[in-house]
Amino acid sequence: MAWVTCRCGEKLEVDRDGPDRVVCPSCQARMRVRRTDPAAARDGLIRFHCPCGRRLKVRAEDRPEAGRCPDCGQVVPVPNVAARASSVGAGAAMAAVPKTSNAGVSNASFRDDEGRTQEMDAADLARLQRWAARHGVMPGDEPSAPVPPPSQAEIPYSPPPALRVEAGLRICPKCKRPLHMSAVVCRSCGASTPMPKARPKP
Repeated sequence: MAWVTCRCGEKLEVDRDGPDRVVCPSCQARMRVRRTDPAAARDGLIRFHCPCGRRLKVRAEDRPEAGRCPDCGQVVPVPNVAARASSVGAGAAMAAVPKTSNAGVSNASFRDDEGRTQEMDAADLARLQRWAARHGVMPGDEPSAPVPPPSQAEIPYSPPPALRVEAGLRICPKCKRPLHMSAVVCRSCGASTPMPKARPKP
């Protein structure tokens, strides 16, 4: 059995081999159940999340160091393929992909991704925060704003506890606009939106 969290916050227990869609008994919302596919790890793409909650993907070969999110315009670093493969146990095939010298920010937006993605682990989240602080990128920056050169001083950062990325929507407490369950910053008003605490199982 697996757990699915609805956008209303209800946690549902679903069969791993059950239907692809389930209905929440509390709010009657229809949800798609995402299942991990071992073939997706070997398709030549790196999948990860933007802090706004958007799922992103880039090709593993000739990957850029960073790119802009098509939804919020924030500059997001691309996770290291070898580190991700060793952290999720995807195998030696992905770990053998060489890192290219394509440093800098890609002018192209990330490709739309409606496929399955992996959760952002604490190491990737810490790397994202360090990279954003080093490059002076703030969530409210305009997409056309130039990226300042990186500073030499490494800013110490202690990663938060493991972040679980959820599917679905919730409401911003400040502006009352919808935002992704996994978003930590509202796209509309820029307010910090901490992850809601899970309801206790009845």
